Amino acid sequence: MLCLGHPWLCHLYQAVSASASLQCQGTPILPAAPSGHLSVTFVDTENGTEKSTCASWALCQFPDTGSESTTKRSSPKGKWKKNKNTKLHSCFFCCSFQSPSFLGYPFKHCAVVGNGGILKNSSCGAEIDNSDFVFRCNLPPTTGSISKDVGKKTNLVTVNPSIIAQKYNKLNERKVTFLENIASYGNSFLLLPAFSFKSNTAASFKVYHTLQEFSAKQRAIFFHPRYLKSLAQFWRTKGVKAYRLSSGFMIASAAVELCENVKLYGFWPFSKTTEEIPISHHYYDNQLPKPGFHAMPKEYNQILQLHGKGILKVQFGKCDSD
Repeated sequence: MLCLGHPWLCHLYQAVSASASLQCQGTPILPAAPSGHLSVTFVDTENGTEKSTCASWALCQFPDTGSESTTKRSSPKGKWKKNKNTKLHSCFFCCSFQSPSFLGYPFKHCAVVGNGGILKNSSCGAEIDNSDFVFRCNLPPTTGSISKDVGKKTNLVTVNPSIIAQKYNKLNERKVTFLENIASYGNSFLLLPAFSFKSNTAASFKVYHTLQEFSAKQRAIFFHPRYLKSLAQFWRTKGVKAYRLSSGFMIASAAVELCENVKLYGFWPFSKTTEEIPISHHYYDNQLPKPGFHAMPKEYNQILQLHGKGILKVQFGKCDSD
């Protein structure tokens, strides 16, 4: 089976009309354990039979597509079934985990870097950059003197569509500024919740098309809608009930599925350190989140429980700079 790109991405090809959609058959295994994955049934177009495979936690990526004939030659044989009731995009499915090695984790040591003010003067930059894979949240600054505290390395960074709307005018006029600002992330993935709310879809695809238009190094990928739904349902059973899970909490949950060892930095939703030193909400500003939008206290309580059980580790203070 032909598989393109990073092995833990669910690739989508041939985006068609807005009225078409995709529906994954099979039941997502909720991330109650670090090895939670999404079980997928797909149709083999070669002989019409259905087969089961795995798609990890199913991110979606839209590579370049040329003519119809080119797309058919480069597309995998696994094909998603359509559903007329929802408005997503049709696609072809490919899973490159075909060997026993899939039972392991794609990455050994991962850093999930939040944006908490506790990162200031933490000297955690070198430790973060030494990780195999680095997740970041919502396009934070990493250049200049702050890099000694937050690091420079980025493999995946989330993008809240509200940032695209507010800071970059929905990329209608500020495309070059946007591309200049994300240059520091190198050839990282930009992860967007395109299918979490209808209002996020247009902005997310605008990012994708802008990257394609300017042949940018970065690649746009989308959370699979089934994963978002499953994740919200799972954490709701743990008491985390909110309008939407925070970006940091979602990416920390995903990291636990993808990485053998996960360490969180900058996850500190308080106005003072453990030494009672006042700090800003973010390491780069003091803008507070919208009240009632996220269940921050309950999210952090779950993070502390995961820390206590050894499922992940949280860095609460300064790092060893030696």
